[in-house]
Amino acid sequence: MPLVFRRFSVMIAGFLLCALFVLLNDEKTIDLSTAFDAPVSNHRENVGTGGIRKEDIAKKGRPAQGWTAEAQSVLDQWTEAGTTAGERSATFGGTIIVHVAGEKYTFSPGISMKQLGPGKWTYQASGDPRSARNTAAAFVRSLPDTVRVLDGGVQIITTALMRGTDTEVNLPAWTVVSDALLSTASVSQGGRYNTGVALNILTGLLLPPGKEFSFNSMVGPRTPERGFAVGKVLNGNSYIDEVGGGICFASTIVHQAVKQAGLTILEHYHHSKRSPYVEPGGDATVYFGVMDYRFRNSDSPLMLEKRSAPGRLGLRLWKIVNYERANEDNR
Repeated sequence: MPLVFRRFSVMIAGFLLCALFVLLNDEKTIDLSTAFDAPVSNHRENVGTGGIRKEDIAKKGRPAQGWTAEAQSVLDQWTEAGTTAGERSATFGGTIIVHVAGEKYTFSPGISMKQLGPGKWTYQASGDPRSARNTAAAFVRSLPDTVRVLDGGVQIITTALMRGTDTEVNLPAWTVVSDALLSTASVSQGGRYNTGVALNILTGLLLPPGKEFSFNSMVGPRTPERGFAVGKVLNGNSYIDEVGGGICFASTIVHQAVKQAGLTILEHYHHSKRSPYVEPGGDATVYFGVMDYRFRNSDSPLMLEKRSAPGRLGLRLWKIVNYERANEDNR
């Protein structure tokens, strides 16, 4: 072969080798719009034009379909840039507002579950049921002791957090509507004891909406067989000893709680002389078969709970808020 042809062949070969080297070493650019290869039917809920769902990105997991090497490379780039699953969830989650016991609590998507301050929380919009339930349970535990969420309340919040979309939910819960706590300093020993017996009988009592309450009917006869002891009873202007004496301190406590709650009083009597343990006119005397204390409940279930503290006895009245939601959940 003539020398000129050999030199020409070497030049062509060198050119081809150089071109191949450039092509092999050229940095590959990833197009986010085509990195996710998935069925077209999923596009409306996807990032770009691919089929990876928002919650899949938030969980940094591989979906069963449509995950390509390029998609993994993009996710790796996000990770190398310092983004976490929580940071990515903050991009995709919605704001959830929870109404409970007259208060409003806002859950915003964030890096993790966190209480930012009064009424403000963050949650991780990952769609993970365990994370959602842990957040819901932590929220319920943080509520004041004057609020008790009904059964199913944690699940209501969990469901909203898992959906991760803008929404508002009303949480059915018991909440304290009145809290009467009176000093026992001026009450006789027998009166304190009998009041404790009466309040123990009443605690846990559930009154349906519109139901009438009768102290004598609910507490029953004051007899030794039912646990009552001898105490002082006001007879005219003097005191005598009688089984169940001093129980008017219990009926006065009930009256104070009912008055705080604004319930309708149906029957109410005062002592013949001022009671030292309450303000003038704030007492309520009862005598089985003769004088009773009665009131009518409002349009929500009411529950009675005994209260005690050093040197004091009392009663809390609880009612259900969002009662309509509670009824729907029990149907």
